Amino acid sequence: MGGTGGISETREISDDHPADVSGVAGRFVWHATVDHSGGPVYQLLRVIHVFAVIVFMGNIITGLFWKMHADATKNETIMAHTMRGLIRADRWFTVPGVVVITVAGILAAVKAGLPLLGTGWILWSIVAFSLSGVAFMWKVAPLQKRLLRMLETEGTLDWARYRSQSLQWELWGLFATLTPAAAVALMIWKPAI
Repeated sequence: MGGTGGISETREISDDHPADVSGVAGRFVWHATVDHSGGPVYQLLRVIHVFAVIVFMGNIITGLFWKMHADATKNETIMAHTMRGLIRADRWFTVPGVVVITVAGILAAVKAGLPLLGTGWILWSIVAFSLSGVAFMWKVAPLQKRLLRMLETEGTLDWARYRSQSLQWELWGLFATLTPAAAVALMIWKPAI
C-alpha cells in the first residue's frame, strides 16, 4: 500500500454493484477486481470461512462466560468440570476452527485474486488472528491446564493462588478474544489500509 497521487481503489461494496472509492487525496494504491458474486467455489469458501468464524468466536466468548459462572459457585467440582469442558471445547471447536478459518480464508482470497500480504485488511486480520493464536498457545492453554490441576488436587484449594492464576487466564483470554474480534471487524469493514 502506498504510492503517489491519482490512483484510485476499486472494489465492490455489494455483491452486484461495483463502486470506485478513491483513497484520501488519491494516495492509496490498490486495485483488485474481486468477483464477489461469481463462482460457486468462491461462494462456498466464503460460507465455510464465515461459519468457522462464527463457531470459533462463539466458543471462545462463551468459554470466558462459563468459567466465570462456574468460579462464582466456589464449588471446586463444578469449577473442575467446567474447566475440563473448556479444554474439550478448545479441542473440538477452537483448534479445528483455526484450521478451517485459515484454509478457507486463504483459498477464498486466492480465488478472488486478492494478494494476502498486499491487501491491508487481510494482512492485519492475519496479524490479529495470529496474535490470538500465540496468546492462546503461550498463555491461555497452559493456564487452563494449571487451573484444572489445582482444582483436581486433593485437599484444600489455595484460593489466593487460584484467583491469581484465574485472573491471568481471564486477561489473556480477553486478549485472545478481542484480537480475532478485531480481525472480524476488519474483514467486514475492509478499510483501505
